[in-house]
Amino acid sequence: MNTLVCIHKYLTKCNTKGQPPGFADFLRGTIALYNYSKKYGYTLYIDKNSHPIFTYFASCNHYTESIYTNDVHELIDSIPYSIIDLKLKALFESNISFSVFTNSFYTNENNTLVNFGDITSDCREYIMSILNNM
Repeated sequence: MNTLVCIHKYLTKCNTKGQPPGFADFLRGTIALYNYSKKYGYTLYIDKNSHPIFTYFASCNHYTESIYTNDVHELIDSIPYSIIDLKLKALFESNISFSVFTNSFYTNENNTLVNFGDITSDCREYIMSILNNM
């Protein structure tokens, strides 16, 4: 049985936008990816080599090396968040492993994506394990 993997990369240079989103935006995207990964049966990793900021964090089991050479899907706010969400959903429904850079919103209220919202305890634990021991 092959494990489906989603690798969140934090790019220092973007092809779709002049400047990459900030770290808090990256974490917001990580929450969105966590929720989709849970829904579609993927394992979510952070590519620890994709940005120098990760050298300041303690290692955790949610990090990975750059193990996939496939293209990185840039789904950041150079396009509307509703389109980002549709493209993320399509990636997860493709049933293949992939790498992505996103700052997607993670809360859907009445068919509208909103910037903030509740975070489940398991997702909070995942994010905290990444941020632990800075």
